[in-house]
Amino acid sequence: MTRSFKLLLLGPLCIIGGIAMTVAGLMESGSAGQLASEGVTAKARIDGHRTISGRRGSKTYKLAVTFEPEGRGSSVSKGFTVPEPVFQSAPDGQEIEVRYLPSDPEVAQLAGAEISPMEKIGPGVLLMIVGAVIAFFVFRSRARARLQTI
Repeated sequence: MTRSFKLLLLGPLCIIGGIAMTVAGLMESGSAGQLASEGVTAKARIDGHRTISGRRGSKTYKLAVTFEPEGRGSSVSKGFTVPEPVFQSAPDGQEIEVRYLPSDPEVAQLAGAEISPMEKIGPGVLLMIVGAVIAFFVFRSRARARLQTI
């Protein structure tokens, strides 16, 4: 494959990936807004820790927690991705606050771990811009090449 052809594929892939990331971020921001306005807090117990190693030494830290929503007989177990300092300072069995929707307790987040909408949407928008720039330059160079052959 030529370099031009690889870039021709990369541009639209970046745009499509950026759109998907932006839509996912918008959906998650919507549930975060709903949690902020309608959510209630409950005490949760930390049941476990898990570290996931990724490429190039990156690590993702996850906490497993269990909480009992008010007015519901059964408990809810949920996993949360947390920053390393939170992960290190939260031993198994410790209580932590969780904010959840009474109408759907599966929609929950750790209290105090809110993420701004730009942190969720920004990377998708940036990826779309990169894809558009790549596509622009690839199509421009192909158009110039066609003009030179005429």
